[in-house]
Amino acid sequence: MWVTVCLSAPVLCCWGASLMLVDARSHRLPDPLTLPVAASALVTSALLAPGVLLAGLLWPALYLVVGLLVGGVGGGDIKLAVTLGILVAAAAGVAGVLAAIGLAGLAGVVAGVVDKQPATAHGPPMIVVAAVALAVGVVW
Repeated sequence: MWVTVCLSAPVLCCWGASLMLVDARSHRLPDPLTLPVAASALVTSALLAPGVLLAGLLWPALYLVVGLLVGGVGGGDIKLAVTLGILVAAAAGVAGVLAAIGLAGLAGVVAGVVDKQPATAHGPPMIVVAAVALAVGVVW
């Protein structure tokens, strides 16, 4: 597992940093950066770890419901939640996914209050919280 973590960490960091920059500037998470990774995470976890897939889909399912009922959550946020949910579920289980969902929401609210803007990018808090959850899950 450590070999996988060491090999994938730099790629995930670059991908996450790119998404954070784009989302912070444009409030959009583009399909070319989210869709292939989400599809890959879905297929891989479905084939190798269906339990991880189910736990990981909690995050995008919740975002989909919130987006439909309240608004403010876009398709890019949902696709990002697919990938992050599956990654966090693989490292920290259902508890890690639930903690990441709550902390990402809280971080988003705090960022909105600090920025004094009505609309806040969801991607950066999601990525930071997921990175922390991954680190805790791998070390734990």
